[in-house]
Amino acid sequence: MTIFTQICANHYWRLGQSFLYTLGFSLILFSIASFKSAPVGMGDVKLLVLVSFALSLYSLNQYQNWLLWVMVVGSIIAIFHTVRWHTMGTRIAFAPAVFVGTLAYLATRK
Repeated sequence: MTIFTQICANHYWRLGQSFLYTLGFSLILFSIASFKSAPVGMGDVKLLVLVSFALSLYSLNQYQNWLLWVMVVGSIIAIFHTVRWHTMGTRIAFAPAVFVGTLAYLATRK
């Protein structure tokens, strides 16, 4: 849908920028996830790459703002999890934080 919208609006440069930023973003996440004790799993890498391209972010500043929201919401979920069960688990699902962070980003996007 994003590709179709960008092509219909003749925003080929934005589409190209989105592809480049998404490629760079995915390479960085893949390298982080490749470490033996990585905090990010490969499922998270695939989810983040798809969501970032689906948002059609065409500037590095937008990617930074989006990642900031995801990290803030992820931290809030981790704190909530710790307070609720009085322990910090070794694995916490990251996908809910990605979706809530994306919603928070979209709600504050100008």
